[in-house]
Amino acid sequence: MVNLTSFNNKNSINESNYEHFMRSWGELESASENPTFLSTDKVGDIAYSFERENKIQVGLINIDFSYINPTALEKNKSTLKIANNRIERISNKDFLKLRRSSKPPIEPTYLNKHLFIASPLNSQIIYSNQPEFEFGKLILDKSNKRIKVLQVSFEEGRSYNVINNGALINKSISPKFKTSGVKKIKFIVTFSDNSKLTTYASFYLKTKAKTALRSLSTSPIKKIKATKSFRGYDEPSNCGGTCYGEGEYKVFYANGNASLKKPFLVVDGFDPNDSRKINTTDNNVFQQMFYTNNDGDEVKLVEELQGLGYDVIILNFPRYVIDTRTIRIPAGRWGYIYEEISYYRDGGTDYVERNGKVLQALTQKIKAELISNGSSNKIKIAGPSMGALIAQYALADMEKNNEDHYTDLFISFDGPHKGANAPIGMQKALEYFATGSGVVEDRVNDYANLGLDVLKSPAAKQMLINHYLSNTSGLPQGAPNFRNRFQNMMDNLGFPSQTKNVAVVNGSIVGNETASGGQNMIKIHFSAITGFIRRDLWLNYSSTSGQNTVFRFLKKNWWGANTQADIQRKATSSSAFGSLDNAPGGIFSVKERAEEALGQSFPLVYVYGISNILAYHKADWLTKAAINIVLTTAYANVTDNFNFVPVKSALAYNGTNSKWNEQIGCRNLVCTNETPFDSYYAPVENQEHASLHNDGINWLKEELLGNEPSPSIYNTCNTQSITINGTDRLCNNQIATYSINNCSSSNITWTTSSNLQTISSNNQQIVVKNINANASNSWVRVTLPNGQSVSKSIIGKPSISYTVTSGSYPSISINGVGTSIYQQGIYNTQWVKNGGTGQIQNNNSFTTYASGYGSNWYVSGNVIVTNSCGSTTKSFFISGGSSTDPCESGVLRLEKVASNQYQLIEPCEFSQLRKTNLTIKAELYNTFGIKKNILVENNIINLKNNPKGSVMILRANVKGKIISKMIIID
Repeated sequence: MVNLTSFNNKNSINESNYEHFMRSWGELESASENPTFLSTDKVGDIAYSFERENKIQVGLINIDFSYINPTALEKNKSTLKIANNRIERISNKDFLKLRRSSKPPIEPTYLNKHLFIASPLNSQIIYSNQPEFEFGKLILDKSNKRIKVLQVSFEEGRSYNVINNGALINKSISPKFKTSGVKKIKFIVTFSDNSKLTTYASFYLKTKAKTALRSLSTSPIKKIKATKSFRGYDEPSNCGGTCYGEGEYKVFYANGNASLKKPFLVVDGFDPNDSRKINTTDNNVFQQMFYTNNDGDEVKLVEELQGLGYDVIILNFPRYVIDTRTIRIPAGRWGYIYEEISYYRDGGTDYVERNGKVLQALTQKIKAELISNGSSNKIKIAGPSMGALIAQYALADMEKNNEDHYTDLFISFDGPHKGANAPIGMQKALEYFATGSGVVEDRVNDYANLGLDVLKSPAAKQMLINHYLSNTSGLPQGAPNFRNRFQNMMDNLGFPSQTKNVAVVNGSIVGNETASGGQNMIKIHFSAITGFIRRDLWLNYSSTSGQNTVFRFLKKNWWGANTQADIQRKATSSSAFGSLDNAPGGIFSVKERAEEALGQSFPLVYVYGISNILAYHKADWLTKAAINIVLTTAYANVTDNFNFVPVKSALAYNGTNSKWNEQIGCRNLVCTNETPFDSYYAPVENQEHASLHNDGINWLKEELLGNEPSPSIYNTCNTQSITINGTDRLCNNQIATYSINNCSSSNITWTTSSNLQTISSNNQQIVVKNINANASNSWVRVTLPNGQSVSKSIIGKPSISYTVTSGSYPSISINGVGTSIYQQGIYNTQWVKNGGTGQIQNNNSFTTYASGYGSNWYVSGNVIVTNSCGSTTKSFFISGGSSTDPCESGVLRLEKVASNQYQLIEPCEFSQLRKTNLTIKAELYNTFGIKKNILVENNIINLKNNPKGSVMILRANVKGKIISKMIIID
């Protein structure tokens, strides 16, 4: 990967740096059958241990090795062949034949190389005007050409002799630097055979600049250690060294202050390898805490806060020592040295809970200092990104244990309260390259492992909604035994209740998505210089709904005719949520950050790898991970950014709509109880995650001034801006409250149906009572000053109608009036036949079926439905020949009401079949047409005095209309 075969050669790469040196050491270790030198991991541990003491180790590699001559595989010159995916020697017979026929003579199969590499081993930016460089501890010396003289020169012009006559004469050098930036070191080495070589290395240095903050009073960096332990989910009983978390903090005092009076505490967030420092007086330090701002706003929040009289405290979670061991280090030709090496925990990626215990200890320290200084001010705590989770946990946990956190305001800056997102396609790509084999895979292996190390950190496993360790191509799942456990704990703990809780978020609150679901995010093409391989890679956003390919790596031979492998990884999104990668939210600007780190715009074409692009030193871990996937490519294009913290997560949204892109900016989420925050600011357009912007800062300043700004509400949504919340069912004599979801509305008017009595009302709500036991449908209505009105239907007893469907077995179904039948809380349905020659099913359902003989059968009856408010009865009629309702057609019928007693019936009332009050004349005839005696009293036709079992015809005359019915005498 780092071209060791051509390093030091004329017109080739001859400059190293930390990444290049460590990879070089690693490749030499991998190529050694039985390495007798330090492992690459051990070199990294040793270098970092001294780096934490501000001593930068300069590593030296002086080695001889052999490698395969590229011509050994060329056509007509090959002394090697590829068989069964292995490189093998050709047979002796073929070799002799080749030697006789080759003109010019064949070249040797193997070539020898002498290599010298030197580089400072600083894994991070060096913050110093006069850093200390140490020599002699990390040397890989496996060459017959011994180092006789080593001279080192820095850009400032001064040279130092480090080795003379083979002896180490200068173990430590501290050159002075005046400016920040990429610095170069020149190494001139003379070997034991008197040959000479010049090589170079680079590192990134940031000097302590004289800035505006330098004139302000600041404290030194102070250490803080938790007083309560925390054992991680998968840690041994001693937590790998210690269960007590540690941090460091620095105070930037307000103008004129020399002691702590009015604290504004900022808690750092997710920060692998402690890339954001506080050991500087740079006036951009606070912006570093809040990451990058790419929209042109110049935000100087430190100065703003100090102008309001606040002493700004920054709490950082660095890498800190959890164990120490004495080890023996081989020091080349100078034998061995014994050093006590420290082992570190990366606080910036540690458990939220352990860092929260550190914050708890700091609040107690600040409280004591405020009381000692005679200040009555409480602490204001702000947490950007994961810092918000740390603060939420620390404060709520202290309240749970009846401890005084001495804090009255909690500010969440784009905190992932419901989880964060790193595209699952990018995660699966890192996983593949960390474990895959092949030319390209091997070239990005170490960098992929660095990315996976971050993803496997405790904090990442706690926060990421979708994690590659879930090993699924289905719906998003977090890291096993981490994500759900952490989120359930935080949900049960809740938010602190003794503070005012506000949020400043970066995601679009009106539903603007980051990109397009399922589309391409990164496209890469690579062709090996040797011409043997072609590779294509795609990273895609997760889809809006269903399954799609999020990572694809296509391996072909160089002419593209044969596909050697097609590696694909898939993921699934639910239509109820949508694409997590594209959700409205605080975005991770991978495109802009990568372009800044590379120093050029996409698409780009380059070779030899990212380690030679100097701006890469300034990139953060996720940008490096994304860039290093395209590390060896000939073509690369990054099309867009991705959502890092969904806006719903940043607002700890707890509403019923699960869509990530729901437009929630047209209602007050505090009013509707859809957020636990007391107020919030959110923009229309998506912004860089945890970045500072003037609109949000001005909103926060109003809060700090005690003006209590309202939540951000916009009128740009495509949905109704006002809704009425409250129960859908209200029974007789019950009282209910109905409220609107917009606390900012004023001069509104409430009206109700006649069966509701208004008890009280204001601009946000109305309290009503149901005063009519028989009422089925009610409503409340709110009217805004602009004339817009919104109504809400309320059900008392069930309110129903019915419909008839004709057919061989006609059906009759009940429907809801005003409100769906399924939303009326009906728990019992009875179908009752009152008359007719047909039959019905009497089942407890909203639909029944009828049947009968012939074409003139019918059924009349009632359906009775019951909910918690009471019962409602509806009359129905269904016929085999017609579905005509007699209530609509005016049909009258003679129906049997008792033994040998009949009455004229008008089946038209909702409650029951009504007996007509019309005067009727009735006659009875036998089958021979002989008239028989009957008695008619009060419209009841009595047939008692007729022969039992005889068949008769009953006729009734009403206003000249004859109604006939064939009967059998009882």
